[in-house]
Amino acid sequence: MEKLRKYIVRYFILFAFTLSFVVSILDSCLDEVSKYIKDEKTFIIALTIYIILCIGTFILFSKLFVVVISRKISEETKRQNNERNILYANIVHDLKTPMTIIMGF
Repeated sequence: MEKLRKYIVRYFILFAFTLSFVVSILDSCLDEVSKYIKDEKTFIIALTIYIILCIGTFILFSKLFVVVISRKISEETKRQNNERNILYANIVHDLKTPMTIIMGF
């Protein structure tokens, strides 16, 4: 579980850093575009597009994060289930072996 926790934290930091980088690029683009806009109506349209792009970027990165983490959690769950099944099989085998010897006599 500790390995999974580290994986989640690592990917959270990676996605947060990348998201902040992309948003800073969008900020720079808005600053550059706003230099050339003289009309208030056009600026409101540019600002609306900027907000939509920021929200879309956030949703995209959130979805990617959920997909990556869900896949890793699924893999870890399968691995733990396999280990538990092997443990149960070994316990059953260890219990049956003495019973077979006793019943054989």
